[in-house]
Amino acid sequence: MDKVESLNLEEAIPQLIRDTDYSIEGYNEHQLLFGIKRDVKSPSDKGSIIGRYKNDSYASFKHMKNPDPGFGIPDLFLTGSFQKNMFVIPEGLGFEVDSFDSKTTELVAKYGQGIFGLTEENLKEYAHGAFFEAFRKYITNKTGLEFT
Repeated sequence: MDKVESLNLEEAIPQLIRDTDYSIEGYNEHQLLFGIKRDVKSPSDKGSIIGRYKNDSYASFKHMKNPDPGFGIPDLFLTGSFQKNMFVIPEGLGFEVDSFDSKTTELVAKYGQGIFGLTEENLKEYAHGAFFEAFRKYITNKTGLEFT
């Protein structure tokens, strides 16, 4: 019982988020490749696309490189620098996503802060996947209790 009482979730959860930030970044990158923001409710929700290109010739060029978002919908991927420079900031029991890339300020100004973070569906997948596994290991290591 002493081991269970020694659990400090307020301290552990931000560390568990840091330990699983690769998963958060991966989900966020995948969303962007499909041209969707974090406020998408379901895969059929098209109300939360990143935006639209104004230049049709550039839209055609991008569509040939990645048709997944649909014609004219940005995926914010050209060199990969923006995605490679993403990072996760634990905040209490949650997190924020950002990027060190030089284009970040411009992209946020153009498309909004919603380009960072996870959709409801991806947040659930993260919580039940990588985060749960890290949480389970933390509990087992601290208490000796195992659960699935």
